[in-house]
Amino acid sequence: MRPARVLAAATLLCTYGMVGCAVYSFVARESLDLVFYGTLPLTVLCGLLCVVHIVLASHLAGREEAMPLCRLALGWKLLEAPYFLTNFVLWLLVSGAFLVVPGLQLGLVAVLAVGCALVSILFCRGLHITEHLAARVLKDPFLRAAAGGCVIVAATLLLGTTDYNGAGMDVVARALSGQADPWAWLLKLAFTAVTIGCGFKGGEVVPSFFVGAAFGCVFGGLLGLPPAFAAAIGLVSVFCGAVNCPIASVILSIELFGSGGLVYFAAACALSYLLSGYCGLYSSQTILYSKLKAEFINVHTHE
Repeated sequence: MRPARVLAAATLLCTYGMVGCAVYSFVARESLDLVFYGTLPLTVLCGLLCVVHIVLASHLAGREEAMPLCRLALGWKLLEAPYFLTNFVLWLLVSGAFLVVPGLQLGLVAVLAVGCALVSILFCRGLHITEHLAARVLKDPFLRAAAGGCVIVAATLLLGTTDYNGAGMDVVARALSGQADPWAWLLKLAFTAVTIGCGFKGGEVVPSFFVGAAFGCVFGGLLGLPPAFAAAIGLVSVFCGAVNCPIASVILSIELFGSGGLVYFAAACALSYLLSGYCGLYSSQTILYSKLKAEFINVHTHE
């Protein structure tokens, strides 16, 4: 074994172990000394898992990224991802799941995150396809905007509600309290796609909050999760899949909902990011490394 690998493995062990103690201390709100001495064996075990991750990798130091432990243990090529975030979340699942998270609920959150990844793909593709289709059918941008406005007005009158006009933060608030119409997320997606696709200027981020919160509230409730909690997971996960910013999404979850559900939100964001493919709201966004393979790709997100 090369000295560089031994040094990297030892460094990773210390880093993950100490960060583990700090994170658990923050989440559980216990003394760091108590956490360190009380969970030292588990912390060391989690660090050792990361050591195995490094040692069994084909190359180190930039020539080829290490494969995550789950791929080595389970043989699932789908889970091959070279990101530090993914490795950190894997560690978080191993350590945090035993310390602060009921396993069954974490599994249900994972299922919800997979659904959110699919919704984020539908959201991004819906916006881009509508824009291209509208530009192809109606060449004149003023005529295109007028037609889109008429469609939105007609749909609003037909539905008899203005819930899907504007930012819709009142609907988001209701979803986060556990109440959402079954098809609210899909209707908001359609309203947003028509509005932006026909030339009106507006944000895509807040609509992604709406879509994610409403979808999470409905789908999470079907899975048996608390609807309000599932809405929070959905809000962050759909946003993460749409903008391809997993670290920012985890930080956003802490800012909005506190640190008590850090393990849930981190796991959901990681899965949504990995499974949402290379779709994105912004075609100018560049993804340097493959989400599923240990390789440098340097591609723009798909429209």
